[in-house]
Amino acid sequence: MREAGKLAGYDVKVDREESTKDSGLLKLRQRLLDDTLGLKGQLTLKNIHIGVKVIKDKLSSKKVFVFVDDIDHSRQLEHLVGKHSWFGHGSRIIITTRKKYLLTAYGVDYMYEVDKLNDVEALQIFCSYAFKQHFPEKDYGDLSKQVVRFADGLPLALKVLGSLLFKKGVKDWKSELKKLAEVPNTEITNVLKISYDGLDHTQKMIFLDIACFFKGGHVEAVTQVLDGSRSKAESGINALVDRCLITISTDKKIEMHDSLAQMGKEIVYKECPNEPGERSRLWKHEDVCRVLTINTGTEKIEGMLLNDQCTSEHEIKFTSKAFKRMTRLRVLVVANNRVQLSTDFAFPSHDLISLIWVGYSLASLRSNFHANSLVYLYLKDNNIKRLWEGNLCLKKLTHMLLDGSQHLIEIPEFSTMPNLESLSFSEIKRNIGKLADLILDGTDIKELPSSIEHLQDLRGLRLNNCKNLESLPNNICNLSSFRTLYLDGCSKLGKLLKDLERMPCLENLSLRSVSCRLPSLSGLSHLRILCLDECNLTPGVIKRDNRLNALEILSMRNYNLNEGVLNKIFHLCSLKVLDLSGVFNTEEEGIFLSDMLVGINQLSNLRALCLSHCKKISQILEIPSSLRLS
Repeated sequence: MREAGKLAGYDVKVDREESTKDSGLLKLRQRLLDDTLGLKGQLTLKNIHIGVKVIKDKLSSKKVFVFVDDIDHSRQLEHLVGKHSWFGHGSRIIITTRKKYLLTAYGVDYMYEVDKLNDVEALQIFCSYAFKQHFPEKDYGDLSKQVVRFADGLPLALKVLGSLLFKKGVKDWKSELKKLAEVPNTEITNVLKISYDGLDHTQKMIFLDIACFFKGGHVEAVTQVLDGSRSKAESGINALVDRCLITISTDKKIEMHDSLAQMGKEIVYKECPNEPGERSRLWKHEDVCRVLTINTGTEKIEGMLLNDQCTSEHEIKFTSKAFKRMTRLRVLVVANNRVQLSTDFAFPSHDLISLIWVGYSLASLRSNFHANSLVYLYLKDNNIKRLWEGNLCLKKLTHMLLDGSQHLIEIPEFSTMPNLESLSFSEIKRNIGKLADLILDGTDIKELPSSIEHLQDLRGLRLNNCKNLESLPNNICNLSSFRTLYLDGCSKLGKLLKDLERMPCLENLSLRSVSCRLPSLSGLSHLRILCLDECNLTPGVIKRDNRLNALEILSMRNYNLNEGVLNKIFHLCSLKVLDLSGVFNTEEEGIFLSDMLVGINQLSNLRALCLSHCKKISQILEIPSSLRLS
């Protein structure tokens, strides 16, 4: 938000396509009120018609500064800045557009036409990208002036061409200049396309995906969505940044100049101007509807977007027949609540990498759903009760996001998803069915979603050998039915639950080879089985307060033992099995393990003591009468 003196400020970059539709204009109006009045979340516009009255009522007596960038249609002016009477005396409204007639027709008070850059300014900008300085290097002076002449004073062209020629030799410069000489009338789109033509195949595909679908998306999410091969997606996006075909904002959003996005869409359109079903990407609502209505989809379609900007009130039908020939579909994005699915709907493509669907209406994905290539699955606000029948093998899946799945009663088996990194089922405000056990053994998951607290019937959580797991949400401690927690081999776990003691119903806890410092376990009054093999065990973990009064089995194999810990263990009166196999002591030279076991006779219920592979044992003087040695 911009401030001008004591004026309440608001600025907005208008999306040309979306902001001519009611939903897009409503969002921009909402921002106008939120930013100028500072009432974010307190005042919500229900529809585009109510918005006009609210703006008049709230802003007509207020001095504001409004900056609206890149107006492309008179409807945007009508609904965003309206008339002079909308704003208080002394307000300032600045509008930028490439269409002068819009300002003339609208009757703005003053117009200022920005001049193109002169040759000196243009050369400095070009050189800042081509040489990372404001003047040409030796032998490149005349060549630089030729490029500047082709760019015709347009900053974007100077930026793109400078990035294209950066660190290239004179021979390469001359080759690129020859291409520029073939561009008629230095048309900006054709000038920019020379940089696109220099991309490799993968980079071109990523550029077109961003231009058609993902402009404005978060760079990490877009990388994941396009991640048929992560290294290719990341390197491809980096290459586009290097060539100034995209930029990454401070909040990690992918930004692409409108001219570049339009160029990308034009490239796809020219693949087959007369038949959308023969193009590689579909993003216009009318094109998608045509293909799905008259079944003209072909194997050439790789990506399809159907968003919520459609103004039509008619339902859009998705049938298996309409998708039957789309056998190379990689990316499907649906965010439209008017989609009607046939009960036998199936995805035909084995190449589907990313499925993003808001409002999926069926109770599950069909049993013939092809998921072999699936990397990114995002199903938000759906009717799904279970994802699919039986077990699907999803070896490539890295991200599963089920946010807002209010009807979900069953979560799938995760053992078939060895590369899963991210799992989310946030925004669920109810218990997820009767899910008793969540098993994520061996996956690449880094953290669990905080919404796990909605699994109120969860009894067991297994995360064995999750080598990338870094943390656990503390609200797991709120699960009243929780009985079993396995974290064996979670070597990157930075810390354990700080409120672990608040889980009195926990009966089985296994922390084998967990290297982080452990909290006190004394509050676990129902704990029966505890595995602390190869752990970082300190005297404060087990206390003498006898609150672990249900513990029957304790394993501390291959542990660097100290006397302080053992003394406290000898107060665990309910203990039946104690496994000290392979324990050792590196700190106290000359101290024998047998010396540390003095007091073990206090364990009056001990049935088994395991001491295999233990050194420095001479004799055990005090043995509980109940003990059977092994």
